[in-house]
Amino acid sequence: MVRRFDLVVFDLDGTLIDNRVAIRENFNRALKMFGLPQLEDKKIDAMIGTPLVEMFERILPPSSGDLAPKLVDTYVERYKDTSHIGSVVLDDVIQVLKELRKGGFKLAVATTKANDTVYPLLQRIGLHKYFDLTTGRRRDAKQTTSRHTKLCHERARCEARENRDGRRHSCRCLDS
Repeated sequence: MVRRFDLVVFDLDGTLIDNRVAIRENFNRALKMFGLPQLEDKKIDAMIGTPLVEMFERILPPSSGDLAPKLVDTYVERYKDTSHIGSVVLDDVIQVLKELRKGGFKLAVATTKANDTVYPLLQRIGLHKYFDLTTGRRRDAKQTTSRHTKLCHERARCEARENRDGRRHSCRCLDS
């Protein structure tokens, strides 16, 4: 059987880990530091996966939209040190990662989190050793997940290929 791809790219939040506790806590702390009302857990949970700046923009009145980047900076500064608190690896994730590694796959994480927070979080919860590449968003750039995936392919030296249905992508590693 011919293998169709060599790289497996994972999202982080809700795919590999449940870090809602850390996200909620840091989100509300940032709001509190700017004198803004805190949100209920379910409202924050509904936005998880959205870039952080967009999460803050959604809840701010239009007249305060320029405050979102400052809230992001406040969140990220604390999140770098507290992201692992309350974060847990989801069931069966480690087993799946081990099986993929055993099968010779390259593994990567692509997330909307700030780049400088991704690897430290994976280190603290013990997942870093399974990945060849971790990538997040640059602090000065607003990126979408599809751009993360392209970047992931580039950094892992893989070439994205569109399947016949035009929707799914596979990759071929260029250096193996």
